[in-house]
Amino acid sequence: LSAEFTLKAARADKTYGLRRLADGIFLTGAMENPEWTAHAVKTLANLPERVRETLLAKMDAVFGESSPILRALLLGDRSAMEPELDELASDTGITHVFAVSGMHLTFFIGLLLLFSRGRRKNFVIAAAVSLAFAALTGFSPSIVRAAVMQIALFSAALFGRRNDSLTALSAALAVLLLWNPYAVCDVGLQLSFAAVLGLLIFSPRAAKRLRAFCDRLPWIAAKPLEFFGTTLVMTACAQIFTFPLLAAHMGSVSLVSALTNTLAYWVVALLFLLGWVALGLSAVWMPAALVLAIPLRWLTSALESIVHTVAEIPFAVLGTDHWLVCAWIFVTSGLIAYVLLRPKLRNFAWVSAVVVIGLAAVLTGIRLQAARTMEIVALDVGYGRCIVITCGEDTVVVDCGSTRSGAGKALRQHLKTRNIDDIDLLIVSANKPHHTSGVAELLPITRRMAFSTAFGDRTVAEAIDAAGIAAKTEILPLTDGKIALDALEVELFVPPAMAADVSAATVVRSAYGSVTVLSDHTEIALHRLMQNEDFGESDVLVCADHAIKFRMQREIVMKMQAEYVIICSNDVADTPEGVRNTARDGTIRLCLTE
Repeated sequence: LSAEFTLKAARADKTYGLRRLADGIFLTGAMENPEWTAHAVKTLANLPERVRETLLAKMDAVFGESSPILRALLLGDRSAMEPELDELASDTGITHVFAVSGMHLTFFIGLLLLFSRGRRKNFVIAAAVSLAFAALTGFSPSIVRAAVMQIALFSAALFGRRNDSLTALSAALAVLLLWNPYAVCDVGLQLSFAAVLGLLIFSPRAAKRLRAFCDRLPWIAAKPLEFFGTTLVMTACAQIFTFPLLAAHMGSVSLVSALTNTLAYWVVALLFLLGWVALGLSAVWMPAALVLAIPLRWLTSALESIVHTVAEIPFAVLGTDHWLVCAWIFVTSGLIAYVLLRPKLRNFAWVSAVVVIGLAAVLTGIRLQAARTMEIVALDVGYGRCIVITCGEDTVVVDCGSTRSGAGKALRQHLKTRNIDDIDLLIVSANKPHHTSGVAELLPITRRMAFSTAFGDRTVAEAIDAAGIAAKTEILPLTDGKIALDALEVELFVPPAMAADVSAATVVRSAYGSVTVLSDHTEIALHRLMQNEDFGESDVLVCADHAIKFRMQREIVMKMQAEYVIICSNDVADTPEGVRNTARDGTIRLCLTE
């Protein structure tokens, strides 16, 4: 496709910050009046993309229902993976196997070198495969790093020089930064290089001591211990530097990644090897490829079972929203580095005890602090609404929707960073897409939901009702009344209005303060709220941008006499006098304590 259009452009860093610059995108814009023309052009520049699309189509034909996992494993294409499996892979620390990296390239080159002899031939094969594989996978930072290091490794052997892995790693980083200096801001690049750096620094000594220990054991015990022990050691080495980065960028870290990688390594290796063999056979004789795809289906099922089973372990994933957790992660990384540099049994024993006791103390401290705090978060989900209120063990969510996709995912990630496993009460204040588009994703972790099918968009309401029944969530009527939790008390106000416009106002109270959440109320509804004696002052008021546009809405904002006011708006130029706290956009967090 090609198009002629008018472009209203803006600097990428002004709109998206460094995230787009890290991808090499310096200008963004919106098309106006595009005129599309369809045509097919085959050029050398788009050859890798065309080969990639052909291979992906071939995978769908050969692997069938196992194709989404094998597409991700062989070519790094995760577009067809189920969101739940993708999230669980992240929680269990095995996402890297679905992002093509050095491990995949090493497997591939090792497979081809089985049929090659001689330094020159090995170098040619390694260089050609590295460049071709990098092109097929879109020259992602991790694969470019691996390609440069592989070429450096085989070129050293070709010229009779000693390979220096740290120099090769530095050369790979230099190549990427020469192409785009802003790529240093890319999280994938940071994680990839940090993992390899940890392996290069810590793994030689630890692996040597492990082999020496296994050599003293009987063969029947030494081989399994060496295999699983090596995987465990390599995972620990790779995580020394990536643990702090994950805490800083992702908001959570997996505490079971070593276990997952140890259990899944052999499955991943077989899937990668047999997957490419099956693809090769499909070009020669499709029936043979389809026969080989049968054990591949079993292996993909085994991989999914491992991920699901490990994900159910308590504290499989640890949210890093609190500074105590971040401090624990940094200390733990240092202690792991110490053990790998001085791999002795007594060091491993006391470090393990310190890490476990430290984590228990951190989680206890966070829980004690949460019990004395009421926290209000206005989550950035774009143009829409998602308010999270917590106190102690109670979590109340008011709406979750946006005109863009991803509101539910954003909320689930936010809860994960705070180590919140479920939602005690979800309130759907208005049956409109920008209040409800992410609700269906939350229902599996929601105990009770307050909403009404009688108001708002009937289609939206029916879809929510069906999803709630399927998730076995307790559904409460959206009517005037109080709902008591352990540390929080919720009171709903549903002022009369036209059925299509009814929206509930929510007041959440705790021992440390109260918060009022206004929805998309009409002037008539707001007038009724103003006359309601039970609807009064709050410490925090959260409202839509309507609250600053109309007379009655301005009056009710001022009536609340709230110390903090959060206005969910893209334009707060016309802020009422007396409003102490406003926000243009982004996630806002307030804490009320005794």
